[in-house]
Amino acid sequence: MTEEIAKSRIANAFLVVGKVVLFLIVYLIASGFLQLFGMLALQIPLTDVESISSMGVEKDLLFMALTVIGMFLVVMLFRKAIDKKTVKSLGFAFQNGPRSLLYGLLFAVVIIGGGTLLLYVSGSIRLEQLTTNMPTLGLSFLMFILVALNEEIVARGYILNTLMGAMNKYVALGISALLFALGHVLNSNVSLLGLTNIFLAGILLGASYIYTRNLWFPISLHLFWNFIQGPVLGYEVSGSVSKGIFKVVDTGNELINGGSFGFEGSLICTLLIIPAIVLVVWHQQRRTTPEAAVVVNEEGNG
Repeated sequence: MTEEIAKSRIANAFLVVGKVVLFLIVYLIASGFLQLFGMLALQIPLTDVESISSMGVEKDLLFMALTVIGMFLVVMLFRKAIDKKTVKSLGFAFQNGPRSLLYGLLFAVVIIGGGTLLLYVSGSIRLEQLTTNMPTLGLSFLMFILVALNEEIVARGYILNTLMGAMNKYVALGISALLFALGHVLNSNVSLLGLTNIFLAGILLGASYIYTRNLWFPISLHLFWNFIQGPVLGYEVSGSVSKGIFKVVDTGNELINGGSFGFEGSLICTLLIIPAIVLVVWHQQRRTTPEAAVVVNEEGNG
């Protein structure tokens, strides 16, 4: 009987992984189709790589909005037609939402800001102040809101949530973080350390979700992580050039400062993400002990 149960669980896990793969394929097709529609609407030649890569923040925002629309359509399709569940149940309950958003901001400030301070003091980078364009800064913030929504709903909301329904939550977390890292493998100037840090970032972003089933903390952390890196400090964001209030000039070892991939390619990033993961897991485990379970249930997912 035990062997039959084990075989049933393995079969179910394979079915769930297959569903996740199908979801990703449909998501990529839908997003690609809508982006293609946007390029045709803007009369951008499909073969003009230079024009595509040099698009301004307004066009970047438009293409990101089209991607998010495609993502929402696919999530709604899978959630309602296949999973027979609501989109809200992916993690949009707003109990403790404001506090989760604040925690995401604080983690981003400590990791990105603290890491930058260490790099600056050690002489690994130099910061040059640039002229601030407030409208462009505002548009960049909106774009990174869309980026955070898109990647968190896909990676944590759907993929991680679905995988946890068929396997150990830590295994599901590892798989989702690996897929998250693989999604950045074609980014400009990507490095092995950069991909490792993105994998660790995926663990950090999902660490609270496996306990709370709430997306507000990872969305907030993802948003401010990118925004502080790029439009504020002027790092490359996962290899993508971003004009910020400041400009980071690398003056030391690229292994330390991340080089052309940005802060996410630095060893300092690694050394800060790991204790952050430990802190989140420790905090969530402490909250979900039998003594704290009543409090968690009363507060809702936070």
